[in-house]
Amino acid sequence: MFGFILERLFRDLKRRYRKKSGTKALSKTLKTLLSDTPLVRNLDNPEYLNIVLDGAASLEERFSQIDARIVQQELSRQATHSERVPRKIRQLAKLPDLPDRWVALLSA
Repeated sequence: MFGFILERLFRDLKRRYRKKSGTKALSKTLKTLLSDTPLVRNLDNPEYLNIVLDGAASLEERFSQIDARIVQQELSRQATHSERVPRKIRQLAKLPDLPDRWVALLSA
């Protein structure tokens, strides 16, 4: 019974996340969350917290010091590099007879 309740809870969380984000897969997000867990746990370490705060009194104050434009530029730069399709692949995709070529190649 307990397993069923957990499964239903996870299903509901997953459904809400998909509705909110518009993505079908949650696995990438979960992997990111799991890999970032040690960073959050490090906030219990006073030395780590002092490094992160860099003189600020709280995390809120430190986050307010972040320039949103720089973050947006960096995210945009990363997205363009990670989603870039190689030129030769783009050229292949433009071929009007590409499906026929694939059929000929696979049936040979």
